[in-house]
Amino acid sequence: MQMFRKIGDEVLLVYNPRHESVEVGENIKILDEQKGRGLIVQVIEQSLVDLAGILEDIVRAESVSKMKLEEHTPPEYEKYRLDVRNMKFARAKVRKELEVKNGQENIIDWTGWIPDRSAKVESVDDKWILNKLEIGKEYYSHPIVVGKTAYSDKEFVISAHNLQGITIIV
Repeated sequence: MQMFRKIGDEVLLVYNPRHESVEVGENIKILDEQKGRGLIVQVIEQSLVDLAGILEDIVRAESVSKMKLEEHTPPEYEKYRLDVRNMKFARAKVRKELEVKNGQENIIDWTGWIPDRSAKVESVDDKWILNKLEIGKEYYSHPIVVGKTAYSDKEFVISAHNLQGITIIV
């Protein structure tokens, strides 16, 4: 998976679905190890990559689908052609920035900085983010379970202390 483009507070990630799986709601860490900075992004949409020539290939294949053709394509080229045709991109919202100091990754508010395209891109578990933000039963003296996270179905907990002075109508 690689970062392709940044538009406003969103990034486009290009990936091969044969090798990597990306789901809407998934959290992804984009880390520039040399600079010690990174981004935490959340996938909000998936789509097929629209490249010049793909539409032409699809139209050609559909128009000759009833005809009997004999095609001689080297197997290594065919695999490459299928990979390019099936590439996808994920649109992701920038949620936070990562700051690496003395080997410790800290989550901070996003400053507008973006890594270059050589940055390491990897999926991160909801539990990793919740621990970094110190959210969970182990961090609160009066925890309240409010539901589950959308992507990994982990328990989501808030502190009753943070609800003081709020009227909740159920």
